[in-house]
Amino acid sequence: MIDDDVILDLLPLYRSGAASPATEQLVRGWLAAHPEFDDTPAAAPPGDAEVRAFAQARLLARWRRRLYGLAIGLSVLLLTTNITSEQGRVRSIRLVGLDHPVGFVVLALCAAGAWYGYWRISKRLGA
Repeated sequence: MIDDDVILDLLPLYRSGAASPATEQLVRGWLAAHPEFDDTPAAAPPGDAEVRAFAQARLLARWRRRLYGLAIGLSVLLLTTNITSEQGRVRSIRLVGLDHPVGFVVLALCAAGAWYGYWRISKRLGA
């Protein structure tokens, strides 16, 4: 059950046309079941600048998620280890990437770049 306040918060976004298709469908369905809210005064529709800012923030959030996944994946590859044991005792633990120093450095730089990009976008979004 969706709280009335949630829909009221979404109405300006819905009326401006900036809502996602799923949100539009949700609000339309809710308004059909609650016609008393259909005459709620609409907030002033956002201007072009607000719509562009919203679209840019959505795009940045999408890139932030992608960079986070890339940074995690590269970091895991970077820290992959080879553990050898003998008679139940660990004999050595070594980073697999150290067998290929050039690849290790490239991977480390890519991971650092992905983490830096994630941090910069997070800072820009205020998250």
